[in-house]
Amino acid sequence: MAIEYGLYLETPISAPRIAEEFARSISEDFGVGVGDGSIDQQILDPGFKTMQGLWIRVIPGSPPEWHPVVSDLGITPTVRVAYRIDKFEDSERQTETMIGLTMALLDELVGDAALTRDLEQVWLLRKGGVLYLNERDDLWTPSRIGLVSSPYQRLTYTFSSE
Repeated sequence: MAIEYGLYLETPISAPRIAEEFARSISEDFGVGVGDGSIDQQILDPGFKTMQGLWIRVIPGSPPEWHPVVSDLGITPTVRVAYRIDKFEDSERQTETMIGLTMALLDELVGDAALTRDLEQVWLLRKGGVLYLNERDDLWTPSRIGLVSSPYQRLTYTFSSE
């Protein structure tokens, strides 16, 4: 079974523009060429797999009102970034890549955001301009926290089904 994460963004920025930001970050961090625009198109559909094995896809649209991110976290996302960890590759490296890409994107965008694992665990929440990281030290190891450039607080949010 795949390990999946969702980054839910409430932002006026379009999905194609967010895909461009990811393509730029991937190119800068991993040396993958993006000159022909193919990576940002792949990130939109069908998805893009980094050299570390992390699969990324940017998906436009808002979930229904009963969706846990809307009902429990009070965010009405306009864009979702789907991440999938390849279980046959180094999962720690992929997780750090995911966090690094997420933080780079959040540094560029305004608006509320939530990063969840399988819609069961809230890893981070940005609400009203304040960034909250889950209090669990096994999720936010020192090396992962080192990827966070914005001020943050440690506070655990949960879904009502937990």
